[in-house]
Amino acid sequence: MLNQKHLNRLSLTYLISLLTRQRFFGEDKQPDPELWHQSFIAYLAYVVKPRVYVELGVHRCELFNRIIPYAQQLVGVDTDEQTRNFMAKSDKVKFVNSTTDEFAAALRAQPMSIDMLFIDADHSKEAVLRDFWNFFPFVSRHGLILLHDTHPKNIEFARPGRYCCDAYKAVEELSTNTDKFEMMTIPVHPGLTLCRKRTTQLAWMENGPIVDASQRIQLIIQNMHRSGTLLDVGCGGVKHSTFDLVCATGNYDLVVGVDAHKPNVDERIKWSSSKADSNRFKFIHGEIQKMRFDRTFDVILLSHVIEHVTLKEADEVLEYLWSICNRQMIVETPNEFEDGRHAIMQYKNPHQEHKCLVNEDFMVNHGFTKIFTYFQESGFSNSIYKREK
Repeated sequence: MLNQKHLNRLSLTYLISLLTRQRFFGEDKQPDPELWHQSFIAYLAYVVKPRVYVELGVHRCELFNRIIPYAQQLVGVDTDEQTRNFMAKSDKVKFVNSTTDEFAAALRAQPMSIDMLFIDADHSKEAVLRDFWNFFPFVSRHGLILLHDTHPKNIEFARPGRYCCDAYKAVEELSTNTDKFEMMTIPVHPGLTLCRKRTTQLAWMENGPIVDASQRIQLIIQNMHRSGTLLDVGCGGVKHSTFDLVCATGNYDLVVGVDAHKPNVDERIKWSSSKADSNRFKFIHGEIQKMRFDRTFDVILLSHVIEHVTLKEADEVLEYLWSICNRQMIVETPNEFEDGRHAIMQYKNPHQEHKCLVNEDFMVNHGFTKIFTYFQESGFSNSIYKREK
């Protein structure tokens, strides 16, 4: 007689079969019991339609090729050079012949926002945890992370070097702290764990203080020294910047604005010419990573600038600007990667492209302290950092 546990497992297996069989196998064709996850994930991709799908450990591309119709961009990562021969030809796909650690390092220099991530490379606990946390910052809000081989049917399959190894232990550890994600495991051999990156249940009610444009500017002003000389990097045009309120609330002897987009600089020059104290303003067109100044500044502000240069350039820019700073630097930057294409089209500014993701560890290593994290009305997360002498 079947006990309740067996009935539950049979019901779950039947549910998976119903979800996947008709569309992906045909009514009379049965899935391979060891590879049921492929049809499950393919169906999930059909429903979610990820903009970017990344698979770590693609082997012979059996699953990867099935995702192609449902994703806009696909990246497969594998250490086996021969894998590229199994990858379907498509303008949407890219094969990366490297370790997952090497690919994560490359992403830090040239990041992308991942909507669906399948982790199926090294199945040891340590490797799974490393892959999870290395790629987690690049997963979009409410994006999906799938971890394979997380429920072996017996201890033999969980031994080192075997099919599942001890990947399940990584899920055990991850499940103890889920403030930033939720996860569940389908208990059918070899197991599949589904994880959603989130801080609230509903995608459009992301947790955290939600602030509008004027409120976020006030947060910056409240933490700034308001006298001496000011360098505003990324000063923006007359409609979309923190520049006006910063100047209006401060008593600066000299304000220098820098922007890589020439129309913004032209707008600012015209704006300052109508001011009675126009001689205290100076605006320069240029890319901050290529610039050097012949003076120091008491306060240096970078509001939504550092993410628009490469990670190497970000490192160099922060070090150089600190060398010409007398008192304080303020940096505001996103906590999530966004390609910025919508902003490029909206503002007709090619410099809006995001080129790196600067996290808190990076800023702390440069001597900064995080003073506030907030969410824009759109739900996008940002942080404000400060460094003082």
